[in-house]
Amino acid sequence: MMEVWKIIWDMVEDILLFGVWGFLFYWLLGLLQEPGPGRKAGWRGLMICILPILLWRGLLNHSLPVREFFYGSDVLQKSSSTIHTNGISLLILFVCGSLLYRSKKGQVLYLTLAFGAFSETIRFGLYGLASRLFHGILDRACQRVNEGTMETDAFYRTVYWVQFLWNTIYLTSFLICLALAVRQYRKSHRMAKRLPQGRELAYLMVPSLISLSFGFLMRSILLWTLDGQLYSVFEDNEGLHLLTLVICVLCAGMMLGSVQIWSRIVGEEREKSELLIYQGRVESLEQYVEDLEQMQEGLKGMKHDLRNYMADIQALLSLGEDPQVQMELGRYLKGMERTLEESDIFRRTGNPVTDVLLNRHLQQARALGISAEWNFFFPGGLAIDPFDMSVILNNGLNNALESCQRLPEGQRWIRMSGKGQGNMFLLEIRNAAEGAGRVIPGQGMKNMMRCARKYQGHMEWENGEGEFRLTVMLQGRTG
Repeated sequence: MMEVWKIIWDMVEDILLFGVWGFLFYWLLGLLQEPGPGRKAGWRGLMICILPILLWRGLLNHSLPVREFFYGSDVLQKSSSTIHTNGISLLILFVCGSLLYRSKKGQVLYLTLAFGAFSETIRFGLYGLASRLFHGILDRACQRVNEGTMETDAFYRTVYWVQFLWNTIYLTSFLICLALAVRQYRKSHRMAKRLPQGRELAYLMVPSLISLSFGFLMRSILLWTLDGQLYSVFEDNEGLHLLTLVICVLCAGMMLGSVQIWSRIVGEEREKSELLIYQGRVESLEQYVEDLEQMQEGLKGMKHDLRNYMADIQALLSLGEDPQVQMELGRYLKGMERTLEESDIFRRTGNPVTDVLLNRHLQQARALGISAEWNFFFPGGLAIDPFDMSVILNNGLNNALESCQRLPEGQRWIRMSGKGQGNMFLLEIRNAAEGAGRVIPGQGMKNMMRCARKYQGHMEWENGEGEFRLTVMLQGRTG
């Protein structure tokens, strides 16, 4: 009867252990989730992470052919044999994560290695302490049997309950510590507001690989069999319990510390980028006010001269219908028209900030003999800040004007277009340029890239033969 209950309890223990283990991995993968309708359903993703690992561990622990294949015909679980089975467990987790996030396999691998490394370091850190404590209890029970103060049946019952308590306390402590580690790891990444990419991934994988290597080293030497007896490396090395704990704590601290340092660096870079964007917005605002003041002064001047214009026209009309007089009147009226055009905003974009900005650049282009054409309308329905747009337009058009000035007159031109589709807005600026080759982005282009990233967009450029093309994609919010 005792054996039946032991089998049932072992199965329940496996379900609880690896069910929670799979849940913690799914919780860690939550860092990859994006808001919106595209995120995976919670229960579906959870089952994808839990069921395969439960099936694998159930076969390994309760199917005799599977156990014999990995542990040998005597089914004594040597710790070195668990390297392969633990590696398979991590591989299953990686495959499950890849099914959930197929476009983010690199980041899934990174989180899988981190999760496996935390599992290994916490497991062996606690194992040394727990084995030291409960081996002391068993040694005391053996001593009492030898002294004749404990019966054999009572000794076996004691061994059974000590083993039960050992497994319960050890596995509970393991899951609690793993949950705390995963929680802290998630917190550090949440502070960065993004996951590492590219080289960052490679650097941050190193602590996880070191911790996993230590775990595999411990598995290769922890337990072995001799003449049918199972021995532990801790039995003949009293100080190894403490040393193992210290190394495990250092490995876990190294992983958490490296992510926290990376998170702080990313946060400082983000604050610096935001500061530069705000500086660009202030400069755009100052330029906007200056342009308005200039336009207002021009309108005041026109109002002041309007009476003189009307008096001159009346004087010319009073001279009669002489052809020479009519010709002079026509020239006078064309001069007035040019004056009105120079003070008017040629393009209405749907936003006063971009109205004034584009008018100023158009006047500058004409003064430099540059043929300028653009078809731009401000995407008012996408919740894009006008001053963020002005940072992009100012820097893009300033670069285009500077590039055209290097060319002789007659070869200078600028073409700009901006169009939206759905919640996307695409801006393209093309201008004449001398030669072709690589363009190293300056501070202005970096400010444009920061604004693009603020709206989950990107910027790219191409310097072809005689033409420079700049493309900026922004993602706004509709509704």
